[in-house]
Amino acid sequence: MNPDYTYYRPLISNVAVRTQLDPSLVAAVVWTESNFRADAFRHEPQFWKRYMATSPAYKHLHPRRYSSSYGLMQPMWVTAVEEGFDPNRPPEDLFSPELSLTYGCKRLRGCLNWAMKFQAPEKDALLAGLAAYNGGRNSANAPPNPRNIKYALRVWQHLTELA
Repeated sequence: MNPDYTYYRPLISNVAVRTQLDPSLVAAVVWTESNFRADAFRHEPQFWKRYMATSPAYKHLHPRRYSSSYGLMQPMWVTAVEEGFDPNRPPEDLFSPELSLTYGCKRLRGCLNWAMKFQAPEKDALLAGLAAYNGGRNSANAPPNPRNIKYALRVWQHLTELA
């Protein structure tokens, strides 16, 4: 286990409880997304090309900065803004462990709520919610057969290891 897990565990627990999530689930997502590294960064150029480049609202933004994932839970700036992050703040602010967790947990909570609407068995709904967290609701089928199932199963494996 990464020693940073012990360091971030109290913060993960605090933010998880605030967003009505199981702290072990949030820790499993953090493990999968960043291996508990607050400085984790992943540029996603296809996201820019597919969703941002053609929008007049985003044309003035720097593609590498604004179509990348940041920090512990790897939220993208545009996703964090949808969850209430100030759009005037730079995306690099999401390297802050608390901000990354806050906006990542808000998105995860929304994805799980979406998946629960289908009244599938609990594990299927959880996997679908995790798949939606990773690739958006449009890329996640309703339970029990989500797309991005490999990602969801990797989080599930980490969750069982943390239990």
